[in-house]
Amino acid sequence: MKKTRKPTPRLQTLYPGDLLSQERHHAYNVARSQAKFRMEPFELTREEYFNLWNPSAWHMRGRGANDLVLVREDVTGPWAVWNCKIITRVQNICRNNARKIGRPRSKSKLIGETNG
Repeated sequence: MKKTRKPTPRLQTLYPGDLLSQERHHAYNVARSQAKFRMEPFELTREEYFNLWNPSAWHMRGRGANDLVLVREDVTGPWAVWNCKIITRVQNICRNNARKIGRPRSKSKLIGETNG
């Protein structure tokens, strides 16, 4: 017998007429789902997540180079209040590149070098 999921209330029902709350709720669910997909511990509650994003920073989120992103200070640690901070995407890319220095090169790059 197929299990049926209990229907969840739509965001419009939870926050009628409040688009900002709907957007924040959706962003929290996306962040939590991505962490679960990557098998990263996610300890932030909705309130903690919303408090990390102060109102002025919230509207500066995005995918552009100077837009803001929420990152973990210690990438091996959980998504928790004490381990998260907000920085620009450029700063995050620089952090990631600096962390990669000294790592062994990927196998595909090594194969490409031997063939070329």
